[in-house]
Amino acid sequence: YAFMTENLSFTTLTNDDMTAAGALALGGLSKGVTTREMAAAYATFARGGVYTTPRTYTEVLDHNGNVILENKTESHVAMNESTAYAMNELLKNVVRNGTGTGANFSGMTIAGKTGSTDDWRDRYFVGYSPYYSCAVWTGYKSNANIDTSRGNPAAKLWKLVMQSVHEGLENKDFASASGLTTVTVCADSG
Repeated sequence: YAFMTENLSFTTLTNDDMTAAGALALGGLSKGVTTREMAAAYATFARGGVYTTPRTYTEVLDHNGNVILENKTESHVAMNESTAYAMNELLKNVVRNGTGTGANFSGMTIAGKTGSTDDWRDRYFVGYSPYYSCAVWTGYKSNANIDTSRGNPAAKLWKLVMQSVHEGLENKDFASASGLTTVTVCADSG
């Protein structure tokens, strides 16, 4: 609870969430969180552990190109670089081989996580690349079930938008962390 509110700037968590740490770790929240907060939190992994306040626009110009409004952002270290690296590696596998394959598209390194609620009433996909982060929620105001026979609609929508946004960008991987050692382990013998 403290990590999410202090390091990742979640604002909708309640004291009830604080007392149910197991449920909090699995997304069992009293009021939920916003897609904007989710996108900003996951972008922290892509930035090597640095959280940056999300913003809707960077600046507004007048007809002569003069800056009328500038929307500056603030950043702080939210987690160790090695923690962000480990999360990137884990979440890349979710998109390559796991529940997030519906969001995958070729030519870009992508990481992300799916989510759902009981009886498929809500579906989430929060994903990111080295360039952008985006969170998508799908559901009904009436709390009706979502048809999941053709996959996760949130992941499909994420792919549709993000594939277009990444068009023409060079594929690159997330930055690695210093001080880590890579080893090969046999899956059969350990």
